[in-house]
Amino acid sequence: TIKFSDHRPVSGLYHVGIKIAYDDKLMNRIRDELIREFDREENDAIPTIEIYPRPPAIAFNNIRYLDKVSYSLLIKNTGECPCACSIHPSSTFEPTRPTKIKELIEVPYFDCLTFTPNGPYILQRNEEQTVEISFKMKTQYSWSLGKKLNEILILHVENGADTFITLDVTLDMGPFGLAFDQFPPTLFDSEKRQYIYFTDPKDVCERVVETKNDPPALYISLIECLKERNDLDLLSVFNG
Repeated sequence: TIKFSDHRPVSGLYHVGIKIAYDDKLMNRIRDELIREFDREENDAIPTIEIYPRPPAIAFNNIRYLDKVSYSLLIKNTGECPCACSIHPSSTFEPTRPTKIKELIEVPYFDCLTFTPNGPYILQRNEEQTVEISFKMKTQYSWSLGKKLNEILILHVENGADTFITLDVTLDMGPFGLAFDQFPPTLFDSEKRQYIYFTDPKDVCERVVETKNDPPALYISLIECLKERNDLDLLSVFNG
């Protein structure tokens, strides 16, 4: 119960001595247990993934214009919590800001890449995701034919450790997507009785001659390339 008084409040100051039993070993054990528990909870909250094949290295060799090649990447969530990951070009990616479409267009090799399915990829605990990474050279980047592309892709894991994927692409100087002045002269090997389109000047010998009156290299290489692809009706292409 609450009691009221008409007297003024009275305060007092007291010095009290208290005896306690301090156990150093017990205190240290409790402290260590708490530290381990907090560390375990913190580690469990960090997303962890594994990548196969490992290390991830994409190598597309002797790629011609309109050729399409693929690389299969398996991502597995091996942590104790869900994770979100996505693939970015290293030249434009900063974890503190999103990658813009305009920046992707400024990176020709990344604009020629497609990811099936598209990211980001949300993986629950022990869940796996297979990503098909495909490369196909586009018309606007035909200037890069005959060159090598060496880049790094970043598999970014939100709040986790990123994985770096090497990308090496060797592009051949095929007949498609080239300007007329980019084609070499038509050469003919008189011994093998066949045309030669790409040759090192050091390999030119007496039996290899330039044939100015024969069909141009453009016409011949186009026909041969179409035959190799076997996906067009040649009669409908060249008739009329």
